[in-house]
Amino acid sequence: MSETLRPDNVFSTNYKTYTHHVDPFFHAKETFLFEVLQEAAGRHASLKKLSIPDLNRERRTWMITRTRLEIDRYTIWPEDIHVQTWGQEPVKLFFTRGTKGCLADGSPLFTAISWWAVIDTLSGRPVRPQEINDRLGIPPVDNDHPRIDSSYNKRLFFADQDLIPLKEFTPSVRYEDTDSNHHVNNVAYVNWLMEALPDEFRNTYKMSWIDVSWLNQTYRHDTVRMLTGIFPGEGLDSPVPHLFHQLLRVEQDGSQTPLFIAETRWKHRAELVPAYCEQKTQPNISETAR
Repeated sequence: MSETLRPDNVFSTNYKTYTHHVDPFFHAKETFLFEVLQEAAGRHASLKKLSIPDLNRERRTWMITRTRLEIDRYTIWPEDIHVQTWGQEPVKLFFTRGTKGCLADGSPLFTAISWWAVIDTLSGRPVRPQEINDRLGIPPVDNDHPRIDSSYNKRLFFADQDLIPLKEFTPSVRYEDTDSNHHVNNVAYVNWLMEALPDEFRNTYKMSWIDVSWLNQTYRHDTVRMLTGIFPGEGLDSPVPHLFHQLLRVEQDGSQTPLFIAETRWKHRAELVPAYCEQKTQPNISETAR
């Protein structure tokens, strides 16, 4: 893996799509894209002495609060994703990060904007984001460094919307879902979102857009519920399904705490993985491996 931090404060790296990153059709999993976003951000920060281990020595840590990701195409095993990521101007108390992925020929794969906070672990309060920007450095404002829109709308909850509920999913919080902050890693929530969906839907569609917010921390022995709802007229068999997702923690007194909400849009695999047109049936991995 090659990586470069350019003088204009843009970090470049690449990631190969390995077999453990793909679904039964050899197409990249949705969670793989979130792993790429997380790893690219971490590597960039580490080169500026702002990684989580670096910040822990200052009694601080990173916390992601929201990501909006638009997907143009999914990689196929074993294609490479070429990634560029950079810091952008703060929004209120949030540090913002833009990220783009493409193929080797420059064909776009995805565009993402993420909102982060650096938390003082003693007080629990956020650090002013301009301090982080000054240490990380951001690209100049010019035509060669366009910004990704970092404006955002207020989030609604499941009960606030006219949704058609799907079957509820109850994830098990595994040790492997936790990270160095000793709570559930942000990628695990997206994996639970995917697990809550019917197999046939996942065989037919891939996520094309997601706006996701992490609201509260989840811990190893929490009891959690994943709710999924369909916006009327945009169901599981529509050309562009439109779904809403919410994770709740069941407290000991029976109350429920929102942990995670996401809105997603989906497209048929053939629109997001061109090679799928040549491979219309689910591959038999055991046969392929012979």
